Amino acid sequence: SLQFLYFIEDSETAIAQQQLSQRSVRVRMKVFVLMGQSNMSGRGDLKDSVLPIKGVKKWDCNKWVEAVEPLHFDAPKAAMGLAGKFAEVARAAEEEVEIGFVATAVGGTSIERWVPGADLYENALKQTKLALESCPDGTELTAVLWHQGESDCDTEERASKYSERFISMVKEFRLALDSPSLPFIVGELGKFVAKHEPSVFFSRIVESHAKVVPQIQPAALVSSDGLSDKGDSLHFESSAFHEFGKRYYAAYRKLVQ
Repeated sequence: SLQFLYFIEDSETAIAQQQLSQRSVRVRMKVFVLMGQSNMSGRGDLKDSVLPIKGVKKWDCNKWVEAVEPLHFDAPKAAMGLAGKFAEVARAAEEEVEIGFVATAVGGTSIERWVPGADLYENALKQTKLALESCPDGTELTAVLWHQGESDCDTEERASKYSERFISMVKEFRLALDSPSLPFIVGELGKFVAKHEPSVFFSRIVESHAKVVPQIQPAALVSSDGLSDKGDSLHFESSAFHEFGKRYYAAYRKLVQ
């Protein structure tokens, strides 16, 4: 009937207008999920932190709050990480866009705890979903910042399964968030980790990161060349975290441009 045709036309117009409205919504906040172990959580000196910065927020389990370090509370020694400098550079480059972090990294954790079904994967997924549900219009799930692998350098079994587990994690995380093109920015392990006593399979994990990144595009590998440890052959020192944060942002920008 004519009435039915009008209904179809009105429905199609409404859908088109909705799609146009969605496209025209300006991005007001970019959300970055921090995942991995202690070098993503941060073990630098808190006095060297660049946070707080206006327009940089952190998801605090049930609400968005001003981001101050430590962003993570996985251990009493959680302190300054790379995210602060990442945010500083991001805000300078995109002044009109706020930055939001969902901080889920936990020190001393192997990839086994980050695969689908494992506790840290499920927590990261849950917190990301809750954070996005609490965001205002114009919020974008932008990328995952990943640094992990030191705890998989100690046995051949872990090192040999790292690539498979990492690919599975990325695939399922994107699927669960209905974000098939969610970028993963992956940092290399510090070169100094090779000197750490249990890290006999260090080179295998480094090779895994290099091999996996081309298979999980969009993704980028961030070089750790020239970055120093804090004297323990395991954790980056403060200035290295600052430089790493800048490199992570540069890798992200290059990937999305």
